[in-house]
Amino acid sequence: AGEVKKIEDYVKRNGNLLFLLDPGPTPAITKLLGNYGFRVGKDIVVDKRSKMIGANHLFPVVMDYNQKHVIGKDFSLVTFFPIARSVRVKEDPAKGAYNLAKTGASSWALTKGKLDTDDVKFDPAKDRRGPINLAAVAVTRDGQDLKPTKAAATPDDGLKEWGKIAVVGDSDFAGNAHFKLMGNKDFFLNIVNWLSTDTSLIAVRSKDVAITPLTLTDVQGRIAFWLVVIIAPSLSLAFGAGVIARKRRES
Repeated sequence: AGEVKKIEDYVKRNGNLLFLLDPGPTPAITKLLGNYGFRVGKDIVVDKRSKMIGANHLFPVVMDYNQKHVIGKDFSLVTFFPIARSVRVKEDPAKGAYNLAKTGASSWALTKGKLDTDDVKFDPAKDRRGPINLAAVAVTRDGQDLKPTKAAATPDDGLKEWGKIAVVGDSDFAGNAHFKLMGNKDFFLNIVNWLSTDTSLIAVRSKDVAITPLTLTDVQGRIAFWLVVIIAPSLSLAFGAGVIARKRRES
């Protein structure tokens, strides 16, 4: 309770905060963030698309970013959030509240069920179908909901007298093991630079030369599957059968 009170006092002084929340019980922090419009899910995000990069289903893939906010504007890199929970806010540009990063349609927020199997399935009675938002931001003034004019509440104005809060439903994406994976570093640094009010540093940074895995969307994945696994082998089999049949007729 003492730490929560210190956080509240810091917000009232228009402080800037970054919360990286892994799945698990966090009642005090969840309640605190609820006061500023955030909804932290009591869930864990499952994403079948993550198998395309050789990861398990608890490795959500994000390719959809909010282009209306400076953190996600022109951001097109793929990011990964190992073992994540959902985070969302009721979007309101006049209050600087934006959802930032969403998973694909093949994902869902699992609220109950077993995770010790690879064939985990979506339960419409218990789970919430994707896209699932994993990061959100909001702006405060003196620890209260922001209520200035819409023009003054633009997310990239850089006014230091406003407090800024960013919440991400995962901490591992910014850890040593995954920090340099695809767009994780850029996304994390964009959030930090926005919190520091130095939006001029927000950009897609140059990449180190390395092997880059190919990540496909749901539609691209299905097309690749049919072309490579079904159509191409079938055509080869049909062609081979035709050649064999022709040789038998000629003999």
